[in-house]
Amino acid sequence: MRVHNLEKLEFPQLKDRLVTEARTEPGRLRLKELFPVSDLSALKEEGARVQEMMRVLAQAGRPPIPSLEALSPVVRRAERGGALSLPEVLLVRRYLKAGRELRRFFGPVKGLEVLKGLLSSLPDLSALYRTFEHFLDEEGLRPEASPTLLSLREEKRHLEERLRKRLEALLKRFAKAGFLQEEIIARRRERFVFPVKAEAKAKVPGILHDVSASGATVFIEPVEIVALENELEAVRKAEEREIERLLRLLSAEVARFAPELYLLEDVLAELDVLQAKAAFGERLKGNIPRFKPGGELRLKEAAHPLLLLSGREVVRNDFYLPEERPVAVISGPNMGGKTVALKTLGLLVLMAQAGLPIPAAPESELPVFEKVFVDLGDEQDLTASESSFSAHVKNLKRALSEAGPKSLFLLDEVGRGTAPEEGAALAMAVIEELYRRGARVLATTHYEALKAFSLAKEWILPIAVAFDEETGEPTYRLVYGVSGLSLGLKLAEKLGLPAEIVRRAEGFLGRGDETFKEVITALKDEIEALRRERTRLEEEREALKAERKALSQKEEELESAFEAKRKALEKEFQAKLSALEARFEEFLAEVRKKELREKKAKLAFGNFVKESLKEMPSFKEDGAEPLRPGARVRLKGLGQEGRVLRLKGQVAEVQLGPFRVEVDVKDLIVLPEEGPRPAARDFRVVAEREVPETINLIGRRVDEALQELEKLIDRAFLSGKSRLTIIHGLGTGRLMRAIRAYLKEHAQVASLRPGSPFEGGEAVTIVELAERGGGRGA
Repeated sequence: MRVHNLEKLEFPQLKDRLVTEARTEPGRLRLKELFPVSDLSALKEEGARVQEMMRVLAQAGRPPIPSLEALSPVVRRAERGGALSLPEVLLVRRYLKAGRELRRFFGPVKGLEVLKGLLSSLPDLSALYRTFEHFLDEEGLRPEASPTLLSLREEKRHLEERLRKRLEALLKRFAKAGFLQEEIIARRRERFVFPVKAEAKAKVPGILHDVSASGATVFIEPVEIVALENELEAVRKAEEREIERLLRLLSAEVARFAPELYLLEDVLAELDVLQAKAAFGERLKGNIPRFKPGGELRLKEAAHPLLLLSGREVVRNDFYLPEERPVAVISGPNMGGKTVALKTLGLLVLMAQAGLPIPAAPESELPVFEKVFVDLGDEQDLTASESSFSAHVKNLKRALSEAGPKSLFLLDEVGRGTAPEEGAALAMAVIEELYRRGARVLATTHYEALKAFSLAKEWILPIAVAFDEETGEPTYRLVYGVSGLSLGLKLAEKLGLPAEIVRRAEGFLGRGDETFKEVITALKDEIEALRRERTRLEEEREALKAERKALSQKEEELESAFEAKRKALEKEFQAKLSALEARFEEFLAEVRKKELREKKAKLAFGNFVKESLKEMPSFKEDGAEPLRPGARVRLKGLGQEGRVLRLKGQVAEVQLGPFRVEVDVKDLIVLPEEGPRPAARDFRVVAEREVPETINLIGRRVDEALQELEKLIDRAFLSGKSRLTIIHGLGTGRLMRAIRAYLKEHAQVASLRPGSPFEGGEAVTIVELAERGGGRGA
């Protein structure tokens, strides 16, 4: 069957919906290649098979066809002597099981006449099925597939259990001794290892497999498990060799039954295609029409399938082309459904001749077409500098060259793209020639002359698209034997064109030659006006060209000056910021040196910020929100962000991290609460790349311990750490009490607690640090 422009009738989109009903890869491939055919006997046979499958679905449900990949590549590899993988032999098993279950499914189904021939061709593979069931289950090879495999797996399980217990014992021993960086068992290079502290690696004899990026952790396989792991690895290798032997045995069986397996795949794919077509027909509430070599075309209660699948409300229509009136011309209002009717008939013909149920009543009848020609809509080809009329004429030329009996022509607005008189005359001539050649034609038109022509010729069936005379709304129903009104002016008014313009247009109807002369005179005047306008626009274009050139030069000059200024300001800002960072480090060192308490430290920090602001360049930001308590602000020039606590005249008290400072309001920029946070530079001492989370102070004097602890807290707080572990031991308890008293008063400590029994108990203190931007004391 030859079809001009399948895409215009949306047949590929329909196939995309159909393919989703298939369950096997071979079935999907066949549906993707589905194409209408014109062999009457083949269509009747396929229609009977699909119709019987639809009865099966109604009686027993969908056949138990699982999701299956293609089998033939696997069988071919086995035939060539290749060893199949475990997934491949499992695929063979699934095919064998599917064939067995299909036999059981169709066995009780009553009234199978057509499908029993296909089902009888399912090969008897019971011997191969029993072999595969002995060796395989759903997951893979059964443990009892061979005595050797069973013994090896039992030995492996025993060794794995021994290894697990040994690893757990070692983990407890190493953790208790404090050798581990973390209390876990890791894997490196397929071996079990422990994350040992670098300083303790000499205390854990074994094989070193890896080292952390920082060098603080080494991953060691203890010598106590090396022999056990070696023994387990040997058993695993022996198990792999036994599995390979069994897979080679199964591969040989697949090669021995290769012809039957190819046939099994073919029958399953065919059953999958039939159930997909039947299920698709159920979704459409479709039926297989009666095919015949010629005669009348009759589709009752037909609907467009894609509109049905979209869930929209669809008006069903009858399509009728008697043998003595093989040409039909549809006329009626714009947006009344003429083109949809054309596409519905075309798509249903393609579906039926592809062996698919169509959404039409079961008594529908179709002659078999060998050609379907489609010319829809505006086919203007801009790339070829081709008008819509030129493209339309080329399509009509092709249609006339292919016209003959057993061909269907669907022509939308035939004769379009030129003057109505010429277009109507061309349409009449083309339609008459198609009729003379024995073709079936369904055409749409707005031309009054073509409507009159369809009423005058006994071989043309006029069809109107009906509309409600009271509301002016189209009903989308086809009325046979009459021509429809175009109702262009009524629709224009309904779509919002002013009523006075519509009335004026109605007055112009029928003025004939007088109107034509008025149009010609108006066109001459318009042409002269356009010539004058073009001259004026040319002059303006030249003036704009010169102005654009001058503006471009000015823009380049401004960009150059701006870039130079920007670089100078950036250099100045970076220099002052670097100096400020150095001063801040000195300030922190001075605070530590003087051992200032929290209140004095905050006062000193506020004075430092005020003095620093005087030296930084300020940058104005437009569109700022009003300053109020709770507002998010940034210090001009410094980039540090905080929250306003209270206002005292022109002075604002601002929370900056753990500090409160008083700042002149003119040095603050109010930030919006929503939106991306502007980039800011933190006032912080540059921290080391890694800050430890644990500190051991056992053996230190109280003053030494507190100094070390203070340094660690500062570094941890500035680097974003949230938790610290302090090891101080028990001893006399003096060091523990001093450390905990110091921590309770520290501004950067949110909470503290003794360690749990697993963390070290009272010999350890766990500290939760305050979040940056907040603090315990304010």
